[in-house]
Amino acid sequence: SIRKRLRAINESRALKRK
Repeated sequence: SIRKRLRAINESRALKRK
């Protein structure tokens, strides 16, 4: 399930960008 991990990282990056 690498796509699920990528989604979690993407959400974490979006939160950090804010």
